[in-house]
Amino acid sequence: MKKKHPKGVKTIIKRPALLLFLYSMVHADPIIDIWYIGIRENPIYNHYIEIYNPTEEIIDLSEYAFIKGHGQSGAIGYGWGNELSNSGVSFYRLSGSLFPGSSMGFTRDVSHESLQNMADVVFEDECVLAVSGDDAVGLFKGPGDTAEEVLAACDSIPIDAVGSPYEDPGQSWQVSGEAGPPNSTNTGFYGVTRFAILMRKPAVGMGNAGDWDSSRGCVVDSCTNDTITTSYEESEWNIIPCYFYEGCDPTNTITTNGAGAEPDCPDASLDIDSMATYYHEPGTTVLDSTIVLNEFLAYSETCCGEDLFDGGEDFIELYNIGTDAVDISGWGFGDTEGETVTTAPDTSIAAGAHVVLWYTGEPNGFPEVEAKLSEDGEAVYVEDADGNVIINHTYDEQIEDVSYGRFPDGLETWQHMNPTPNETNTNQLFIIGQNKIIPDNINIIGSYPNPFNPRTTIVFQLPTLSSVRVNIYNVSGKRQRSIDLGLLESGTNTVSWDGLTENGSMAGSGIYLYQISDGSQTAIGKVSLIK
Repeated sequence: MKKKHPKGVKTIIKRPALLLFLYSMVHADPIIDIWYIGIRENPIYNHYIEIYNPTEEIIDLSEYAFIKGHGQSGAIGYGWGNELSNSGVSFYRLSGSLFPGSSMGFTRDVSHESLQNMADVVFEDECVLAVSGDDAVGLFKGPGDTAEEVLAACDSIPIDAVGSPYEDPGQSWQVSGEAGPPNSTNTGFYGVTRFAILMRKPAVGMGNAGDWDSSRGCVVDSCTNDTITTSYEESEWNIIPCYFYEGCDPTNTITTNGAGAEPDCPDASLDIDSMATYYHEPGTTVLDSTIVLNEFLAYSETCCGEDLFDGGEDFIELYNIGTDAVDISGWGFGDTEGETVTTAPDTSIAAGAHVVLWYTGEPNGFPEVEAKLSEDGEAVYVEDADGNVIINHTYDEQIEDVSYGRFPDGLETWQHMNPTPNETNTNQLFIIGQNKIIPDNINIIGSYPNPFNPRTTIVFQLPTLSSVRVNIYNVSGKRQRSIDLGLLESGTNTVSWDGLTENGSMAGSGIYLYQISDGSQTAIGKVSLIK
């Protein structure tokens, strides 16, 4: 096995705070957050698995292991860890620490380069992830240096699992709510585990204890390869098909290097690109575009637009992060997924420029939108002239006269701020005419740039006047640097890290976790250093 340091950091789905708290009172185990095999190349499958810490405790990963399982009673075996003659293939002991709200990704050195760049650990070819769509991978907790010892210690019951080692679906696992493309004979459907990203739904805070049928929503409705089921609500998984990109025809299949039938997709690397696109949060950009949602205000009372309207109005701000102007003529805008109510006329957004649309609910035409944004939570939805989804951003309850936007402009770090329609976003956090917004807890806004070299700036909020210390750890939990910031005011603050360790040497490339503490509270963030 070798370590591989990622060039980028994925956005982590935020779990509901109450659920997270309640779960941590009873459990302190990681869960499998993402599972992906995808389209076969060379003819090797592209593998990726990610574990996530949904608790408020630091998890010692040395207590856990991955164990592979098969449902074949013949040559390979049956059950968990059945390749016992070569336990290095069926077994992997984890190591390091997993901080609250953090994830760790694993892939293979034969997987697509994009997957290797996202992963924290890259296995050599023969490993626990050397699976096809009908194999199972379980996360187990127990002592031992082999699969046999761990399985004996925990009665063969995993913390979490994808797939079952006690049945063989033939091709790949089906999951409720989505079917894979037709098989080569058009007599059934491939299971989605070979052609889709499975991402755990945000409300899931604990593992399935090996109950794969319940986890995938196949208890009430059977999920066989020849059945399209619709009980999506019964599944713990969001299904992101990887065959929706341009040039892929899921209704046709081809034989790839004699390895079996696959969807007719001329360039399987695009499959990985669609996966990377999905990670951009908040708001999933289905079609790659340099136009991003940069800021929005959904609860306007006294702000903004007094010079244009009688009172305050809701707005969204678009921003062009690219180097070329973008024509948005014919683009549609609305407040409901899949629906647009106002269309842009002959309009373009210059590189580095903003455009503001006012959600007045009046049929006055662009830049007004015949819809109102709800303060209780809704969506900002944008389509291009061809009906491709550009922005589909859902949001929760908002604060009166406070906008939510990217800081700095165009980056993936979001925060509440004073509204700045058609202007550069700010990190100021004052309610107009009222007091400063004070968070209840230490709140990490993000870091930029991320990845970085040689310096990054971490942005965070404090609830009170506090003495603050920042500790920086590697993924193994070893402290690399401690920075004493002294006494800081409540509200938004920043700290810079120049990539140096405690002894003044430059830290190596890789992922680092920073812990911000005021003596009574702590918050954890993640940053990636590249060289």
